[in-house]
Amino acid sequence: MKKIIFYLMAAVILFTACNEEVETVAVTAVTLSESAVMLKLGEKAIVGATVEPEGATSDIVWSSSNPLIATVDQRGGIIAVAQGKATIIATAVNGRKVGTCAVYVDPIRATRVELNKQALYLLNGGKETIAATVFPENATNKTVLWSTSDAKVVTVSATGAVEAVGWGNATITATTQDGSFKAYCLVTVSKVTVAGITISLNKYNGFKGETFTLKATILPDNATFKGVVWSSSDETIATVTQSGVVTIHGEVFGKTAQIRASAEDNPGVWVECTVTITKTDVASVTLDVTSYTDYFGEKRTLQATVKPDNANFKGIIWSSNNEAIATVDQNGVVTCGSVLAGTVIIRATSEDNPAAFAECTVEVLAETATERLFRYFHGVESKTWTWNESYGAQCYGMGDVFQTRPNWWNPEIPGATERFGASMTFTKAGMTLVKDKTDGSKESGTFVFDPAAKDPNWRHSVAKFTTVDVTILGGKDYDGIATYEFQVTQLTATNLALVKLKEAAGWNPNAEGWGTACVWAFRVK
Repeated sequence: MKKIIFYLMAAVILFTACNEEVETVAVTAVTLSESAVMLKLGEKAIVGATVEPEGATSDIVWSSSNPLIATVDQRGGIIAVAQGKATIIATAVNGRKVGTCAVYVDPIRATRVELNKQALYLLNGGKETIAATVFPENATNKTVLWSTSDAKVVTVSATGAVEAVGWGNATITATTQDGSFKAYCLVTVSKVTVAGITISLNKYNGFKGETFTLKATILPDNATFKGVVWSSSDETIATVTQSGVVTIHGEVFGKTAQIRASAEDNPGVWVECTVTITKTDVASVTLDVTSYTDYFGEKRTLQATVKPDNANFKGIIWSSNNEAIATVDQNGVVTCGSVLAGTVIIRATSEDNPAAFAECTVEVLAETATERLFRYFHGVESKTWTWNESYGAQCYGMGDVFQTRPNWWNPEIPGATERFGASMTFTKAGMTLVKDKTDGSKESGTFVFDPAAKDPNWRHSVAKFTTVDVTILGGKDYDGIATYEFQVTQLTATNLALVKLKEAAGWNPNAEGWGTACVWAFRVK
């Protein structure tokens, strides 16, 4: 019973093995251990066969082209039968590739080989053919194998064709297939020195950012070393890579740089291309705004952009078509007049190309002193001011100068302070002033303006505001007298400076005498 089970298992394993797919590597070549053999009558020899690539396997079928001269068995065993020549063929079953071996029976053996040249002198790139003669002249196998001692200097073909590919010395060897007799030829290859160099362009006119490629040609064509070294006489104008790629960097019209190609083998041989910066005209001018509305006395700076970016001359000429309404300086600062309202066109014209210009339409509106004061204080509807910490406060009392913050930042609690976190908001509707305290609470009151202008530029005692009975401005000056009047000493849309008067009424800040004058600065929050 055990034997039956064993045979069944063996049958299953055999069946499984037979049904597994095995990947076969195809044979691409068959090589024999000998390419030729010389035999006497009745003499024997064995030739081996290998297949390629690695991992390929195959059965080999051996045959003879002439069994009357030589026979071969299926293990590569050769027997010389009669005088003459036969070819032994090894065929791979997998791929049907073949390898061959020549069999010479009772041959006339080679005894020596001679060359028609024992020395050659060539230039780089030169060619010559060497002839080999095998002796005796009736030798059966006259095959000669050629080789070189240094393929970087000279190469040789299977027919003895020699070519100089470098420079220096090398030996060409001719070896007989029969008997391995040798003959030699010493080849000397001389270095071909660079005699000249040409360049694809001798001059180039371009502008900043442009690139182009130069090509250099070494002469003579068979020069041993054809390397080229590239350089620039001024890399602020143009640079060049070692591939001959030139990039222009300069902007100044008329400036030049010399791009040089030098022979690496002979630095004394060089050629140059002159790169000249050409003028790039202004094509267009644009402004950051094309129209806006402003008021008497206001200023605004316009920004002009010139295209292309690499234009050589980017100067702008500014002009106004009605300087009675608004003027413009050569920095683009537009100043509205204070007499005539209306519309004016500000033009920015390219200094380089007058046909390239841009315009901005400015509408100038007239204002009364009160309107302007209100606009500065509360903008459209309201404006919030905060303590200008960077400016500080200047207080002068009895000849002493010291720093402090506005006294109305202090609440009505002894020892407490609002520090710098509070702000005041002027609201147009209802003419109210609101103080946002740092504890989150608010105090508010009313205010009035006396816009009696003394200076058209709104500086130095041009207006004052009074907030009598408004606790947010509560506090006492250094003489213990309550005061609620402040003089506006400087006022713009974003900055405000106030001076506190010593008394609510009747005090002249320009009068001689002792007292206290404090100046506080604010900015729009």
